[in-house]
Amino acid sequence: MSFSQLGHERAQIEINEFPSVFSEIKPFTTKAPVHVIESLDLISEELGISRNAFVLEIINSYLGSAFADYYSSYGEAMGQDPVQFVNDQLYKIFKSKHVSPEAKKYLEHSVLSTIGLSELLEGEKWLI
Repeated sequence: MSFSQLGHERAQIEINEFPSVFSEIKPFTTKAPVHVIESLDLISEELGISRNAFVLEIINSYLGSAFADYYSSYGEAMGQDPVQFVNDQLYKIFKSKHVSPEAKKYLEHSVLSTIGLSELLEGEKWLI
């Protein structure tokens, strides 16, 4: 069974289990060096998925890590508990900016899972 088939099967299970989780799709464009685009194309083709699906999977996998890595290092340098500092910064952002409920849940899941606080999410059903 290919990764593409595995991914498709997982998506079908999650769609059936959590039908109200999906939100509007918006286009997203970025510029990158040719070698980066070529690399994305090579790997996504090898995995049997589109470049867009591959980039979304990368974002889903690393968005929380990027946020947590940045703020845990910052917090540690400032003499703070890195895990607590990451958590505090996430909720500080939520309080200072308008964040849709979907984006809030997505970021909470991504960041809290990364810093080992996924138990705070228990009982919540959310797709990343």
